[in-house]
Amino acid sequence: MRMNKFNRESLARQYFSPLTNVILVIAVFTASSVLAQTSDAEVIKQVEAFLHEYYKGFESEDLNRLTGGVTEDFTAVFYMPGKEKKPIPFDKRGIREGFTQAIALYKGKKPQMKISQILVLVRSESEAVASYKMDFYLDGEWKNAALSISDLRREGTEWKIYRHYENKWR
Repeated sequence: MRMNKFNRESLARQYFSPLTNVILVIAVFTASSVLAQTSDAEVIKQVEAFLHEYYKGFESEDLNRLTGGVTEDFTAVFYMPGKEKKPIPFDKRGIREGFTQAIALYKGKKPQMKISQILVLVRSESEAVASYKMDFYLDGEWKNAALSISDLRREGTEWKIYRHYENKWR
């Protein structure tokens, strides 16, 4: 049987069309996975940068930076073994009052909150959860540490904390 051009093209479509579809699906899936990973990596980078900058607000006694880094519907729970028997809940107003008191209490003592061991779990391009260790220093001397877990969301172009859990230890 002699093959003409039509038969060759038909035969090629019959054998290669399914393969082309599979290759196309693999290429699209791979491309979307790479884009998602890139997006997750960018979110992680942004959240880590936000957290480092946010805690510098305590060091610089910048109450607006500290309260501006939390959402209007912010809630937090702090647990301080040895000081309180129960967890202490806060909302945005309560955390502002707490920061105001702490800034006044530590004035002139060079307070610092340094975070490390940051683990960011990305929920979406505008939501993430971060866990990290926070070490607290006065006049360069380590005082205590805490395990912190923050739920964050992007509001406009800025990341903010909307839920926070902190367990201090010494």
